Amino acid sequence: MKELLSTRKCFGCNLVGVSLEGQNLQGIDARSTNFQGANLANANLRSANLEWADLRGANLSGADLTEANLANALLDEANLQRVTLTRANLKGINFRNTNLVDAVMVNATNADQLQEKRTPLLCRTQLPSGILTNRDCQRLTDNPSIASN
Repeated sequence: MKELLSTRKCFGCNLVGVSLEGQNLQGIDARSTNFQGANLANANLRSANLEWADLRGANLSGADLTEANLANALLDEANLQRVTLTRANLKGINFRNTNLVDAVMVNATNADQLQEKRTPLLCRTQLPSGILTNRDCQRLTDNPSIASN
C-alpha cells in the first residue's frame, strides 16, 4: 500500500482487504492489482488505470471512477452504489452480482449490453446512453438489505 500511495504505481500488488476509503488515488496505475474485499469507498479514482484489477467483493460505494480504465477488471459482487463511471472503459466486465444502485455511467464505453444482463442490481442507475433505469427498484423495495451489499 505504501508503494501505491508514494509512487502512484503498483503493478500486480496484493492489496486484499486494504482500506483506502476516501483516499485521493487520481491517476494511479494499479493494473493487475488484487483489491479483493478492499474498502475504496468515496475514493478519488479519476483516470486510474485498473485494467485487469481484481475488485471482487470490494466496496467502491461513492467512488469517482470518471475516465478510469477498468478493462477486464473483476467486479463480481462489488459494491458500486453511487459510483461515478462517466467515460470509464468497461470493456470485458460482466458485473455479476454487482450493486449499481444510483450509479452514473454516462458515456462509459463497452457497457452496451449492461441492461440485458440479469445479475447487476440496477435501480436509479444512469446508463451509458444517459437513460435512467429503475429495473430492480422493486427488488429493493421487497428486500432493502440487498442494496447495502
